[in-house]
Amino acid sequence: MEAGQHREQDPPLPGKPPAGSARTSPGRLADLRLLLLILVLLALCPLLALSLGNAIMERSAAAEAAFQNALSAMRLIAQAPEQASQHAERMLAVLALAPEIRARDTRACDEIFSALLQSNPEFADILAMTPEGLVFSSGSQQAQDIRRLYLPLLVDRNPAAEFGWVGTLDGRSILLFAHPVKDARQGPVALLAVVLDLSAYGRAFEKANLPPGSSLAMAKSDGTLLYHSRATLGWNIGTLAGEQFSLFRDLLTRGEEANATGTGMDGVERLYSVKRLHIGRGMDDLYVRVGIPLRAIYADVDRRLWRNLLGLGGTGGLVLLLTWLYGNRFILSRVARLMDAAQSIRQGDFTARSGLARDKDPFGELAASFDSMAEALAQREAERLSHMAVLREKDDRIQALFNATTDSVILLDPDGIILAANEIAARRRKVTPQEMVGTRIFDSLPLEVAETRRIKLEKTARTGQPHVFDEEMGDRIYRVRLFPVAGPDGKTTHLASFSRDITERRHAERELVKAKRQAEAANEAKTQFLANMSHELRTPLNGILGMVQILMDSDLDADQAQSLELARQSADNLHKIVNNLLEMASIEAGDVEIVNRPFDLAEVVDPLARTFSVQARLKGLDLRLNMAPDLPGQVIGDPFRLRQVLTNLLGNALRYTPKGSVEVELRTAEDQSGLADKNTLRLYGAVSDTGIGIPLEAQKHIFESFELAEHYLNKRYSGSGLGLSIARQIVERMGGHIRVQSAPGQGSRFEFTALVSLPGQGQDAHPHPLADLRPKRKRNLRILLAEDELVNRMFASQVLGRMDHSVTAVTNGEEVLQALEREAFDLILMDVQMPVMDGISATKAIRDGHSACKTPGIPIIALTAYAMESDRDRFLKVGMDDFVAKPFTVETLSQAIHRVAPS
Repeated sequence: MEAGQHREQDPPLPGKPPAGSARTSPGRLADLRLLLLILVLLALCPLLALSLGNAIMERSAAAEAAFQNALSAMRLIAQAPEQASQHAERMLAVLALAPEIRARDTRACDEIFSALLQSNPEFADILAMTPEGLVFSSGSQQAQDIRRLYLPLLVDRNPAAEFGWVGTLDGRSILLFAHPVKDARQGPVALLAVVLDLSAYGRAFEKANLPPGSSLAMAKSDGTLLYHSRATLGWNIGTLAGEQFSLFRDLLTRGEEANATGTGMDGVERLYSVKRLHIGRGMDDLYVRVGIPLRAIYADVDRRLWRNLLGLGGTGGLVLLLTWLYGNRFILSRVARLMDAAQSIRQGDFTARSGLARDKDPFGELAASFDSMAEALAQREAERLSHMAVLREKDDRIQALFNATTDSVILLDPDGIILAANEIAARRRKVTPQEMVGTRIFDSLPLEVAETRRIKLEKTARTGQPHVFDEEMGDRIYRVRLFPVAGPDGKTTHLASFSRDITERRHAERELVKAKRQAEAANEAKTQFLANMSHELRTPLNGILGMVQILMDSDLDADQAQSLELARQSADNLHKIVNNLLEMASIEAGDVEIVNRPFDLAEVVDPLARTFSVQARLKGLDLRLNMAPDLPGQVIGDPFRLRQVLTNLLGNALRYTPKGSVEVELRTAEDQSGLADKNTLRLYGAVSDTGIGIPLEAQKHIFESFELAEHYLNKRYSGSGLGLSIARQIVERMGGHIRVQSAPGQGSRFEFTALVSLPGQGQDAHPHPLADLRPKRKRNLRILLAEDELVNRMFASQVLGRMDHSVTAVTNGEEVLQALEREAFDLILMDVQMPVMDGISATKAIRDGHSACKTPGIPIIALTAYAMESDRDRFLKVGMDDFVAKPFTVETLSQAIHRVAPS
């Protein structure tokens, strides 16, 4: 029978484990039973917390109620002595006016005082005495006792002033009020006194209906205890001390009324309330304190709490008992069945089942799910065994591939211990793959290689990044690739090493590098040859064009003027060919740069009109240059390169158009998508003509170097075949494209795009206004001209002379330095290639201060036939201020002079 296919079995009887299954240990059942009981106890915890919380709130409410009761009783008790003291003071004031008392009528005074004592039981005594201290009347009729008790308080007093006193006298706590009796002349006649017994106010405390054990005390602010309700129990009246005094003083600092808890003199904790009494002027402060036992306050609350706790305990015990009985019968026994089945499955018996799937309760559903899981596990185990067989087959295939590769493959741990290796790796070491396992890879490497390999292994394991490097061992070269192998936590646990013998490939690469260097040297030689040829051609061209310009400015007849014009055109055509050759050499050498600066688009178009208008007029062509009105006035780009593109296209159009018109258009391109940012603008330019047109076959190659459309037509027009190639490469470097639309006999239209930028906010859009480029001077300059070629020297001297400058000519750099030592100059026009000392060496000597030049900061303009962009940069770096390429025009030279030496 296959794994995963099982015979349907009858479920075991309830309470019995499945056949062949392991029995659950009693300890595990005890743990489950304890867990069940803990859950029940946790369920009872909220009830316990509720009971305790309710008791806390009830205790708080009881304390608040007790405080209010104590406060009410204290106010009621304090009201009696306050009212009695006020009544005594008023009564004494009235008695002091009675004529009987002023007359010291003892009998009459005794009757009055006796009647007042009967109507005012709170008074202990009323008496009168002479200013000399003799008591002549007393309401208590106990003159001897009165004299003994009160006379010491009265004899030392001023008989003409009223006063009050509170304190203890002969064991009695009393209040005494005295008032003088005066005659018509305000002289003292007698002194009246009323005595109040403080113990009489304890009766009001007894009527306050406070809990048993409550106490009443009256004391002065210094802690002298005047009355205490517990004194009847044998306590002594004295002074508060220790904790009682500290509690009393703390209450006094809180105002007229305050409350706090503390321990009484009998050791009982009470809630104390204190109130200040207002009993008379000039008397010590008297305070009433009422204390209620805390046990009495919380007695009812504590009884209810214990009753609730006992009820909760009984209920909890009953619930625990029921849980124990029910859990054993309906939960634990079935859990044990499930655990037994799970234990059997864990031990590999996938036929085990719970036997509880027929029960119609949650446990039955759980058991059904468990049995379904067991069935799924059995099926999965069968699938696992099948997959293991497939994996073994795949592992064999991988091992075959592992050994079939021509690379040395080794699996390592981070310490360099070999875990697996293929046959190539073992063959290199002349061992078997099994012999390599467990060894250190460094032990099989030469000493000079082992340390490097160890560092690379540690770095790969630490960084988790692969490393590729080459190793040379003997006459062989190996390309080693180390790859980290990460575990489930993402940390590197293994390293895979792949080593390939690249000796032959390295030799081939070296041959390629050698060939590349030879090609670059040949290309450099070609570029240098073109540059030298350009220099050698420009030098005589400068003399030819210069002399032609001088002759054309003289008086000539028509034939002479025509001949000179033809000579000028021929020299100019040769000049253009040389420029194109030089430009192509720069492009192929990678020396062409796009130099961006702010400029006006009119700076590009206006020179075209001046340059080509005469040529168009001589051929009878209509030349139109159109700039769209929506073009921004100023942009940032390379105006020289943009003008160069338009010049090449316009020159071709005029050359290949025998009649009709040529039109130049410059506007904003309609497609502005794909730009880097909002400040980038795509320009659109077009040059259209009504010329001979270009065949379709020629259009495929027309933008390649040295390609002419005339190859596909009859040879009728001159040209080098470089202008369009140069235009294409410049346009592409400016982020644009160029194309042509043409047909033979229908003219041509060359369209191109170029990217420029818009000036940012606050950026100067006119760093070099066009007006500043035109020569404007108001003074003659003293110019030192360094030129070794006689013709060029003569041409430059005549041009400068016509500009009203003073010229001193020399033929080499040494003569330049000597001339600067003799006199001061405003400007130097320096040829670069001269005998004895060239222009670059002379410039360095001037700038470095190695000459006795009177003006070391003098402007220097390079006047040279070296016209490549790299040459210009080289001249500026050595200290020259500007650059004029030969052949030059009068206007070009004038503008350069104005730039470095303006008026």
